[in-house]
Amino acid sequence: MNAPYLPGKTAPREYPISRYLPALPGGLLDAYLPPRLQAGTWVCFPFGDAPQQAIDAARLGYRVLVITSNPVLAFLQETLASPGENSQWMAALAKLAATRVAGQRLEPYLHSLYHTECPACGITIPATAFLWRRNAAAPHARLLTCPECGASGLYRTTSADTEHLQTLQRSYGLHSGRALQRVAPLDDPLRPQAEAAIKTYLPRALIALFTLLNQAQRLHLPQAQEHRLHALLLAVCDRANTLWPHPETNARPRSLQTPAVFAEWNLWQALEEAANAWSSPQAVPCVRWPQMPPPSGGICLYHGKLQEAAQAIREVKPGALIAPIPSPNAPFWKQAILWSGWLWGRESIGPWKGLLRRYRYTWDWHTALLSEAWQTLIPALRPQTPVLGLLAEDNPAYLRAALIAAEHGGLHFEAMALRPGEGIQIHWQTSENATSPPAASPQKLQQIARQGVLQHLQARAESAPWNVLHAAALSALANQRALTAPAPKTPEKCYKLITAALRPPFTDPQERLRYTPQQAATPRTRRYYLHPLPADTLSVADRAEMCVVQTLVRAPGCSLPDLEAALCQSLPGLLTPEHPLLLAILDSYAENVEGKYRLRAEDAPQKRRADLKEVAHSLETIGKRMGARVTREGDNTPMVRWHPAGESVPHIFYVI
Repeated sequence: MNAPYLPGKTAPREYPISRYLPALPGGLLDAYLPPRLQAGTWVCFPFGDAPQQAIDAARLGYRVLVITSNPVLAFLQETLASPGENSQWMAALAKLAATRVAGQRLEPYLHSLYHTECPACGITIPATAFLWRRNAAAPHARLLTCPECGASGLYRTTSADTEHLQTLQRSYGLHSGRALQRVAPLDDPLRPQAEAAIKTYLPRALIALFTLLNQAQRLHLPQAQEHRLHALLLAVCDRANTLWPHPETNARPRSLQTPAVFAEWNLWQALEEAANAWSSPQAVPCVRWPQMPPPSGGICLYHGKLQEAAQAIREVKPGALIAPIPSPNAPFWKQAILWSGWLWGRESIGPWKGLLRRYRYTWDWHTALLSEAWQTLIPALRPQTPVLGLLAEDNPAYLRAALIAAEHGGLHFEAMALRPGEGIQIHWQTSENATSPPAASPQKLQQIARQGVLQHLQARAESAPWNVLHAAALSALANQRALTAPAPKTPEKCYKLITAALRPPFTDPQERLRYTPQQAATPRTRRYYLHPLPADTLSVADRAEMCVVQTLVRAPGCSLPDLEAALCQSLPGLLTPEHPLLLAILDSYAENVEGKYRLRAEDAPQKRRADLKEVAHSLETIGKRMGARVTREGDNTPMVRWHPAGESVPHIFYVI
């Protein structure tokens, strides 16, 4: 069964620390929940790392149970649910700015840590950022904007900048000791690991950060204002680390390794930016378990382990699970441990602290972790509960882990949709009496996978990248419940054996599977196709073109989200076209007027049919003038044949 890919309606929302979390489009659940559930039904988010999706579900009128043991994610969910107006954030910031350090207000004191000389007029100003090379002893460049003369841009640092930094570093030991103590005291066996994690903070950044934290702790604010102040400081905790490459990208940090060139930001300016980033007038009710949100929709946050939340799940009886599948996220997990200790004390870290011990987060280990989570969840759910798994990237290892863990945990696979370059959506269902599949040899697994790949290419009628074929192979295995067939059947072993079975290229006894380009460095960078290509099936690109044109004919003035939804509905599952293909089709056929697309006059169907007939008629006329016998077939897409005298092979012209 193929399911249409749900493209959503808006780009993923950006907010402080969102770079560590799944980048899922807004409005994605609009097409999933209403057709399945009545408003007021409970929906469960068991992993808690997609707070914006939970808010979207609440706005649709559902009561949402969000489960997380991560204190940062719990705090983030509450903050995004009820953010408040910009003026409320600025009021919290003003309280902090008014505190005093070393005989002056905090704001100018923080700015003084980043003082530099304007290269144009010579006055002392705070830099926006300093740029560093990995392992360098001092920054090599500074980013600034002078309020006096208007000079702005990137300039080399001076000896005065280096001397200023060296003066600041004299107090580093005091601040780093405090940072370490709030996470792991002297007798803590994890203290060396905490110390290693803190090395992602430069001395000046840590001094500035703990000056802010110390001043905030001295304030006695109302609860709502204190919450906003902590949210501002959370944003600054992230902005203070060395995981900000220059030039800045949207890519998620994959490790705690410092980029080759990175930015050290002015943390007071980062505070001001955070106030704007957090603020929003929209809010949904958000309470903590065992309080209940209103029947009209809202969020109930369960801050605790999944095992502890099982009883809560049984009580609310969710009608569906929305599960953005976690991926190994060492940078966020380890940073969140530090941030929790710094903001709320080391008691708040809880079970997450043990993750400091692990240096390598492998996919087989992660598969076992996910499988354990599903084994905890499924007994608490009713049979036939729909589960939507969301993967924010089309990484083959990520997909293998998600599918193997789900099958091992007891979920029944139904369908999958993949959009290259964006993500993967998996449809599962809980089953009452899941049975273990019989054991299967590696050869049997490869045979099932190969058949899935060939069937997909037959339906596609064009080449496909490796990640799509890998998904087709996994889908075939999941349909036959063969992902946990290898023996021994531990999740880790299954992951390793399935990975070995799907190693490209697939062998094809009939040698129909070809690839391009021949010079591709690795099998995973090639595109694969069937030889010969299916003659009786239109390619995905042709079908996408027809779908877009037909949609614009039926509904002139479509928006881009409407066109995307129609295209994904027309080409479901693993046939979903890439977003750039849609843009290319629109560029060829349509005009965009204030976000609404209409066919250009010359591309209207009647006009194109007339043009095709005119071209076909011209070809007939030219052929006859050249002395050839001319035949013509077809009306909408004419085919003209020239049969020159004395030649056995005709010249064929397809008019399209």
